[in-house]
Amino acid sequence: MSFNKSLFIIFLLCGLSLGRLQATTLSKPLEGIILVLDPGHAVKNDAGKIINAGARDRRGASERDVVLHVVETITPLLEAQGAKVYVTRTRANPWRFGYTPQADNRGRAILANEVRADAYIRIHCDWNKDRHFKGFTTYYYRWASRSLAETID
Repeated sequence: MSFNKSLFIIFLLCGLSLGRLQATTLSKPLEGIILVLDPGHAVKNDAGKIINAGARDRRGASERDVVLHVVETITPLLEAQGAKVYVTRTRANPWRFGYTPQADNRGRAILANEVRADAYIRIHCDWNKDRHFKGFTTYYYRWASRSLAETID
């Protein structure tokens, strides 16, 4: 899949500190780390209506498809480094269902808490009509995650 728009990856990190990463072995630096990867958008309600469509570039590429491809690409790379990775949707199960976007958000947060994730990472590709905007955006929730967020950025 190719696209020439700026790719912004939004990371919402919950409690994983860089110190924990440094304490792991060199061969499997993410050994023991639990990650939830959340390719954004692709939410339908009970009636089958898309309630959180995401962005679409001028050629018609959907953000929900691009971020799913990104997650499918990075999941095996993270697993090879020793991480246990959960994903909120896959190519085999491309849609999430919720009554509202807020209910969908809560459900994914509950999943991350249930699996005791060290980091919950939301992947989004935001397009901007102005081609001068390029790069990555990293957000974090807890202050303890700041050093990891700065490393990713």
